[in-house]
Amino acid sequence: MTTSDKIAIGHQTQHAEMLRALQGQKQAIGYMAFTLSDGSLPWNSRRRREILKALCLAAVFEGSDRSRVLVYEALRRHSRSHPQEVLGIVTSIEARFTEMGDVADVDRGKRRLSALRAALAKQSAKGAA
Repeated sequence: MTTSDKIAIGHQTQHAEMLRALQGQKQAIGYMAFTLSDGSLPWNSRRRREILKALCLAAVFEGSDRSRVLVYEALRRHSRSHPQEVLGIVTSIEARFTEMGDVADVDRGKRRLSALRAALAKQSAKGAA
């Protein structure tokens, strides 16, 4: 195994750990969101999109307001450089909730998506000022 193979495996492992943490308990979600808000996303578009999806889903499913605030902040920060990706993911989740709203109670999820959109708009308004 070459050094570059070892580095690639290390990056894959780190990426998988990030995704797992964003699907875990509130402390792990909060920690990973805080870490991601201070760092950069992967340059690989597929990996970046996976992280952004995991953050958006954490914004919807996480019950802890404190963890959600950290998730919102990470998404706000990264929506500056990847606005279409973030908004595309949010729109996709909203569309699924709307489509299945007659067979499941998705009101809480819709409220959380609305709060996420408000947090993202706050960033846009800040950047425009």
